Amino acid sequence: MILTTRRSDWGGRATAVEVDVLTPEAAVDFLLARSGWDDRVGTVALADALGHLPLALEHAGAFLRNTPSLTFARYQAEVERRLARAPRHADYPVSVAGTFTLAIEKAAAEAAQAADLMSLLCWFAPEQVPLYLFEGEAEGAFNPLDLDDAVTALASVSLIKTDPIDADTPAVTLHRLIALAERQRLHTEDRAEAAGQRAVALAAAHPKGTYNDIATWPRANQLSAHVQALFAAGIATGADTPSLLANAASFLHACGAYSLAEPLQREAIAIGERHLGRDHPTVANWLHNLCSLLEDLSRLDEAEAHVREALDIAGKALGDGHPNVAIFRTRLAGLLLRTARVGEAEVEGRAALVVLDAAFGSEHERTRQAVVVTADALEVLGRGEEARALRGRYGVSAAVSG
Repeated sequence: MILTTRRSDWGGRATAVEVDVLTPEAAVDFLLARSGWDDRVGTVALADALGHLPLALEHAGAFLRNTPSLTFARYQAEVERRLARAPRHADYPVSVAGTFTLAIEKAAAEAAQAADLMSLLCWFAPEQVPLYLFEGEAEGAFNPLDLDDAVTALASVSLIKTDPIDADTPAVTLHRLIALAERQRLHTEDRAEAAGQRAVALAAAHPKGTYNDIATWPRANQLSAHVQALFAAGIATGADTPSLLANAASFLHACGAYSLAEPLQREAIAIGERHLGRDHPTVANWLHNLCSLLEDLSRLDEAEAHVREALDIAGKALGDGHPNVAIFRTRLAGLLLRTARVGEAEVEGRAALVVLDAAFGSEHERTRQAVVVTADALEVLGRGEEARALRGRYGVSAAVSG
């Protein structure tokens, strides 16, 4: 079996073969096959000019196949003219800059929205980008026919690859070097920030409630790497960003990917504070989510500090009788119990239970969580009879609480 990947550490499970550039002969054969031309002399000169780099050769071959009136010599002259203007210290080969520029110009000539779509795709991860992100009623979305035309035009010159996730979810992939070249182009034209923010807005299709709702996981999984890429690019700073990052963090937390979830959750809080203010109840919710994550990492002191902060914010903004405040109290009670402050845990658990029972009823999961932590505290305090009575009143078995 042969796998192509950018991963380098296979831990002895496979033999890695580095593929950097093709041999001159292989590059010429590839370019002749890809372009459908038979001018071997011209192909040798063009392959040399492109440094025998597979990605640049792919662009050139696709371009020539779709432009039968163009000769190798003319194409090479165009590439070399663009190479002279390419950034010399970019994170991608100069040959890619030259072929990319010609390819994007051709795609834009064939479809009005091709360059626009490329300006968005370049911010996503080099994985399958579902096309539903660019459809619908969201601001910045495309007309379906324009989107189809743009995808076709970009694919025809090998700037993207159509790569459906499944039969019902069309998607495309974009090579990381092409993405870098496009980002450089956007920065040069002073359009990077606007395009990046638009990409973030479209990624807001990430589902909410992912921590507790398994039904949302397939779509969340499709978008997780892309949200992380937007975060890593440093462009996720707008007012819509905190919710996007928090939703993605909740999914990663639910999957046990704690090291990926934590920076997203912290950034959601930081950006949320800038846009909403530190005393906003939504910021309190995100602090509570961070507390939950830190508790799962057994970083209990940090978790307690954050849940107390969430309680302070929510208590002032919503009042002590609000269900959110009670939910935070339940979390605090659990932390107090885990750190042997059992009397305090009972007090917080009982206060939460009164509010949650009144708000949600005795059968609700949140109410039962408060019952469990309160009864467990009573057991540790040696008040087993009270604990059993409390569990019996709400139909919670000792096995559940243990």
